[in-house]
Amino acid sequence: MMAFKRKTMKWMSTLFFVIFILLGLMNAKAQADNDISIVYTRKTASQKNKLMEALPKRISAKAYNIGSLSIMDFSGKNKALLRMNASKMVIMLGDAPMKILKNAKINTDLLVIQSIRQTLHSSRWTLYILGQETALKTFDPSLKKKKVSKTEDLGSEQDLRSLTLLIVDTQTISFQEVISEVVEKTLR
Repeated sequence: MMAFKRKTMKWMSTLFFVIFILLGLMNAKAQADNDISIVYTRKTASQKNKLMEALPKRISAKAYNIGSLSIMDFSGKNKALLRMNASKMVIMLGDAPMKILKNAKINTDLLVIQSIRQTLHSSRWTLYILGQETALKTFDPSLKKKKVSKTEDLGSEQDLRSLTLLIVDTQTISFQEVISEVVEKTLR
């Protein structure tokens, strides 16, 4: 009788372990299905909300608050970075994400919004989107840049991917419109 209980317990524990692994794999697949990962701070939460509304409906996005990422331990940051790298594009809003995720490896397209920090780069494509030209002193003058005052100025996907710096005239067009159009053109 005791041997039967032991075999049953062993069998059930193996079954629960397999179910746990399968559920974990299904959850990881669901988390990797995001098209865009947006990293923001408490100060840029309203900008994140406007951006989420402006994005095309067919594009799924997951937002990460950098405040919670900064208090995570090493493994928590690595899990978040793995999820970000599983998406097709990562969007950083402001300077704080660039400072906290400094020297992290991003293996997907990277859009950096309103930040002059150049501490985080993508192995594929990095585009800095700024609103004013005053901070351009920190960028290498040889970088390919373009000024945009309407969405038609963006050009094709190849034109965008050849750029490193995009300067937006915020008097005539909003950041959200430009970012939405860049995402639409590059995530086809």
